[in-house]
Amino acid sequence: MRRPLCRLAHWADRAYRGGLNQVLIEQFTASFGGPPEQIVLDFDATEVPVHGRQEGRFFHGYYDHHGFLPLYVFCGCIL
Repeated sequence: MRRPLCRLAHWADRAYRGGLNQVLIEQFTASFGGPPEQIVLDFDATEVPVHGRQEGRFFHGYYDHHGFLPLYVFCGCIL
């Protein structure tokens, strides 16, 4: 059985998650002091090897071992 990484997924309904999403967007845009001219998002997956039978691990053929593959998002803005 796969479990979510966050307990929020267990009790937050769709309306609550939508409201939380809106708050995060507002906080993000408010951090610039004004609307940015352009937002550049850089998505990068980084392979992390695991040792043992951790939940969520997978076999990566290129690296020839088991690991996690978290996705990072970096933001650059032009004001």
